[in-house]
Amino acid sequence: MDNDKKRPVIKIELSDADNAQEKLALWLLIFLWLATIIIWFTLPPTIPVHFNLKNEPDKWDDKAYIFVMPFIASVLYGLLGFVNKYPQSFNYIKPVTEENAERLYTSGTSLLRLIKLMIIIGFIVDTANDVIVAKSPAFHDTLLSVILQWVPVILIAGVLLKKLVFVKKAVE
Repeated sequence: MDNDKKRPVIKIELSDADNAQEKLALWLLIFLWLATIIIWFTLPPTIPVHFNLKNEPDKWDDKAYIFVMPFIASVLYGLLGFVNKYPQSFNYIKPVTEENAERLYTSGTSLLRLIKLMIIIGFIVDTANDVIVAKSPAFHDTLLSVILQWVPVILIAGVLLKKLVFVKKAVE
């Protein structure tokens, strides 16, 4: 805490955009689960789950492994949703005061909401790539596979960097 001072505890009201982002994240998580369940029936009994530096599969597992991605996405969705209810415990660039608490908390919770959305999108793209490779192992050697693997990383990094610049300006 800021020099052992107690930070104000206030309820942050969600804007229409915040509510829309929450709903989108939830619907995308539901989509990830439904798509994974439907696709599971079409997968071969074993699927590649890891590739070495030569881009060759070096670990195979039962097709049920495909459920790891939606499970992790769900845990992160729940964890980030829980943490987002306590913005007074976040780390901030500036000391939190009664005057700036609402603005800082709003920026902080907005950033976590965006991170949650980007993580779910990343898991959807990664799961799609895993399914395509499981059905057609030669796909892993294509440029599209590489793009699918890096799109989530680049998308998340770009959006978060843009958001961090906006948050930094908001607290100045």
